[in-house]
Amino acid sequence: MAHVPHEELHTALDAFLVTELTKPEDAQQLLRYLTIAPPQMPASPLCSVEEVEERIALAKTVEAQWLPFNRSLNAFQLSVLFTLPLPALHLLKGWPTATRKATATGEATATGEATATGEKVHRSSREKQICLQRDNESCIFMQTADPECCHIFPFAANSNTANADDLFDTAGVVRAVVGGQQQHLLYQGVGCTDRAWNMISLNRQLHKWWGQGLFALKCTGVVPVLDGQGNSDGDVVLQLYWLPQRIAHAGTEAKASAKKNMWRQPIRMDTGEGEAWWTEWSEQLYSGVVAPANSGGTTGGRHVTAAVAPTSRLLLTGATATLRMPLEEAYNMKTMADLQWACLVLAAMSGAAGSPEFLHYDDDEGDVGDAASATYSGASTD
Repeated sequence: MAHVPHEELHTALDAFLVTELTKPEDAQQLLRYLTIAPPQMPASPLCSVEEVEERIALAKTVEAQWLPFNRSLNAFQLSVLFTLPLPALHLLKGWPTATRKATATGEATATGEATATGEKVHRSSREKQICLQRDNESCIFMQTADPECCHIFPFAANSNTANADDLFDTAGVVRAVVGGQQQHLLYQGVGCTDRAWNMISLNRQLHKWWGQGLFALKCTGVVPVLDGQGNSDGDVVLQLYWLPQRIAHAGTEAKASAKKNMWRQPIRMDTGEGEAWWTEWSEQLYSGVVAPANSGGTTGGRHVTAAVAPTSRLLLTGATATLRMPLEEAYNMKTMADLQWACLVLAAMSGAAGSPEFLHYDDDEGDVGDAASATYSGASTD
């Protein structure tokens, strides 16, 4: 984005301060905008240059193995190769599935049997209140009042027996993202992730955009904190990234169909198409804002943007929020954030975030985490 000349800024500021339309409150808000810096960290690349080269080589190897069978990588599968941790990709052979299934009754065990009675559980009002109180009953990024309490990994993913059973089919993918030790958090029964460590407080509009895959939250780490009385808490640092949206290149009549099926689009690695596909998306990741294909640009149409209430500064890629909780819960939240980050990046990169086929959960009781939960559902396909 081009820099605005200082002279132009000074001229606009002088005009703003002398016009009769400018109220004292406007000047005070401008002063806050200029003097209060929001919590922010530099955005980090998804992959190092060396790692990108290794992932491209891996994709070419898979393609070479598939071409004799008239199969090619599609956008979703290629996104998996650019999203999952490299060590896990080298170990994965297809999509492993768990041999155990969740049941609606039974004792809690480390093997993943359900702990609830009945086929469906409902959201815990107690856990919701713990989350809201921890976040000072305000959006953790915009600092606006009356936020929604949102699950990081969607409540619908294991809110009933059928969905919990489906989640077992992606056990290999989950293990690849978070490791074997933390994987158990998802497989302790129906409703097992309905905990405050899997919740954050967000402005209603941000919550909706989050579910549409317009942004994702990256956990940059957990910082242990001693309270002076021998108790250990942890600060979880979440960083916001606006995600570029794939544009369907098709005529007017075919555009909706093209968008719906974008994630199925074949991507050839041997022609250089795959590298160009990756570069186009990754270079847009750090622009700081997101504008969907139908936004009308910067002069009209619908805009996807948000501001931090106390200062009116734009909420840009790199904005951070720090949440304090007991240390064990902090590491649990990091696990949920890592899962959410992987599947939303995967959804946005492949174009699946805009496909109705990936928005099928209808029992989230107010959550709008469809893109995240549905992406893991889709990850179990060949």
